[in-house]
Amino acid sequence: MTLRTLVLLALGICLWATAPSSATPIAEGSGKKGTQYAILVAIAKYGKTDQWRPLPYTIEEMREFRDVLLETGFAKENVEFLHDQQTDDKLRPTAANFVEKIKIILEEIGPDDTLLIALNGHGVQYKDDPVGYFCPVNADLLDKKTMVPMDGKEGVYRLLEACKAKRKLLIVNACRNDPTRDLSFASEKVQLIDRDETEVPKGIAALFSCKPGQKSYYYPEEKQIKRSMFYHHLIEAWRGKYAAGEKVTLDHIFDAVTRKTAADARTIFSQSQTPWPRRKYEGEWLLTKYVPVRPVPKDDSPFPAAAEMRFKAFDRPGVPMFEEITTVIKQTVKTTDQQLNQDQKYVSLIEWTPKEKDSDGNWVVLQRHVGVKLEIDIGGNKIVYDSTQQNLAKNPMTEFFDALLKGELTFVIQRDLTVKSVEGRDELIRKLGVVEPETASLLNSILSEDACKA
Repeated sequence: MTLRTLVLLALGICLWATAPSSATPIAEGSGKKGTQYAILVAIAKYGKTDQWRPLPYTIEEMREFRDVLLETGFAKENVEFLHDQQTDDKLRPTAANFVEKIKIILEEIGPDDTLLIALNGHGVQYKDDPVGYFCPVNADLLDKKTMVPMDGKEGVYRLLEACKAKRKLLIVNACRNDPTRDLSFASEKVQLIDRDETEVPKGIAALFSCKPGQKSYYYPEEKQIKRSMFYHHLIEAWRGKYAAGEKVTLDHIFDAVTRKTAADARTIFSQSQTPWPRRKYEGEWLLTKYVPVRPVPKDDSPFPAAAEMRFKAFDRPGVPMFEEITTVIKQTVKTTDQQLNQDQKYVSLIEWTPKEKDSDGNWVVLQRHVGVKLEIDIGGNKIVYDSTQQNLAKNPMTEFFDALLKGELTFVIQRDLTVKSVEGRDELIRKLGVVEPETASLLNSILSEDACKA
């Protein structure tokens, strides 16, 4: 084995070691994997400001929920987000746009797919009308035709009932308690009640933010949590915060959100807000494909529980993170008439610089070798290289490491810390191969795409 080969192997070890470790996959257990679709609707400010109270944080918390969906397997192109700050009229949360989005997805959705609908805004129910209504941005309290009925021929329940998907989930934060700006408006113009006796059809899992007669609360300012209690616990539960490192199922979400929201309402406001599982999913619905491999600290550990941990090193675009890796190799080569000892120490300083996330929410990270130190002793003959020193005497490895330090790799890293792709590998191999053409095939093997992604 030549000196140059040993150094290349050391380089390969360093590159393998710097690739993020993968998480442990959990089998979905549902056979064929389908596509996950989501329609998210949030309204903060209504068109008829004389009728409806504005709602704080609805868009922001729904945007955070969308990000969690992307982190846990939903593709960005399959998540529709309608809200009143959209500049595209087709993405405004009107009744027509909402129903149209559902009908388009129903045309392409199949039995192995998943459909999630999340609504965040006001809701009303009229006296002597058994149907409850979700209030889109253009809602007029005096005109039911501007509303989105939850039941009935064009209602949300019936549209979902016609959906072929095996897994259908409806999440609603739209309590009917005091939605109007002025209570006198409601009493003078229309009669509203807070009662919902409709039944969610079988096959649709549904979670509402509170039971009839209750309010959906936001955290007070001193808590510095700019979310409603319901969506706060929904986001954190979906992310796995309350799962203690175990897999996250829909049953777990329903249970955690219900218990924690009710506890917060009781302790903070001395009021009742109990999220309402209108219907549960029959069977196990696994929401996250991966559970990160993390040790669970003991109760007396000063470190946060595993479920509280979250990888944040790449969350600040443009702020580099540095990693130093030391590889030590000791060999003894024996021949018939002699023994040769070889000692090598290779130190590599690697810079990881995150860029903006890609359209799917994956981290895009630039990797560069910014420093290399090499010490080799072969039977008493020493070779030293240190890229941080100036005017260092040249040796057989100088050109090779100079080329290495000019190379760059771009990693696309998914939320579960698996590497989706690596760019720049071919260019790096080309630069190193120009220095020593006879090593090209070895470089291709050591720096294969699979090796870089491992």
